[in-house]
Amino acid sequence: MNATERRQHKAADYRAKANAAAEAGKAASLETVRANHGRAEQRWTELADAEDARLKQYATAPGA
Repeated sequence: MNATERRQHKAADYRAKANAAAEAGKAASLETVRANHGRAEQRWTELADAEDARLKQYATAPGA
């Protein structure tokens, strides 16, 4: 697995975790629990977006 594939895999994994957090938040009955899952979803999405940005930067780097 090369660097690009690893980044793609990590981004997909982070997005899956964000989706799982969103679903768990929807299923929660307590507002504080929903809020915690919402924050987790946001963080996982930020991590996935960061991996996507690294992928884009890597793809446009000289010699890539």
